[in-house]
Amino acid sequence: MKPFVRFIPVVAGLVMLMTITPSWGQGQTYNPTASENDGNTAGGSDTLLQVQTGSDNTAFGRAALSNTLNASNNTALGADALEGST
Repeated sequence: MKPFVRFIPVVAGLVMLMTITPSWGQGQTYNPTASENDGNTAGGSDTLLQVQTGSDNTAFGRAALSNTLNASNNTALGADALEGST
């Protein structure tokens, strides 16, 4: 009887894990980092701070693409990445 009693918490844990945790295969219904009207997407403090006319830029990390004025179609990942791009 002891092996069966030890098996119950394992099965219960697996059932909870499979029903509670969302799968990567499930459709995502929201975008946590939405783009603005020009297609620029930023995540992090001071990211894409000075964009004036640039479009379709993506930057994640502190001060990534922070001094970009008119650049387009850039991707920057990491702190201070492409900081002085123009």
